[in-house]
Amino acid sequence: MSKIAPLVIAFLILFSFTSCKTASKAVQDPKVPPQPPYITSHSVKIGNISRAGVEVFVYLTIENPNRFPLPPPKIDYNLIINRNPFIRGSISDKPLAASGSTQIEVKLQVSFTDLFRNIASLIASREAASIFQFVCDFGIPTLDNIISRELPFTLPLR
Repeated sequence: MSKIAPLVIAFLILFSFTSCKTASKAVQDPKVPPQPPYITSHSVKIGNISRAGVEVFVYLTIENPNRFPLPPPKIDYNLIINRNPFIRGSISDKPLAASGSTQIEVKLQVSFTDLFRNIASLIASREAASIFQFVCDFGIPTLDNIISRELPFTLPLR
């Protein structure tokens, strides 16, 4: 039994060195350059409609093909209603998971009072043609890191 113990210990030490080397290689392989994230889906959903206004939810699903997480992207957005800029903003709140997808939610509150005050042509309308524009900046210079999109939708007014 005492002759087997040194062999087992030697085997365990050798195995631990090779497994650490393999794990290190899996995390960061110099032959595989970092890949840019991409948007796999996007949607606009109308939430609660009240006398005060309408909730608009924009959902973006961003895929990170890399084996490492990425910092939160900066998303600048612009809501255009009836060809008029209405809401501008920026979010940067969720890091992107390694080798997976991350869903980002942008919640907008559209007030009917502000809407009609700013866009007189909507008073007799039942709905408004709208566009959610966004620019997503991943902030990593080595990647193709800026994505720009427009999502058209119809905003109910009554």
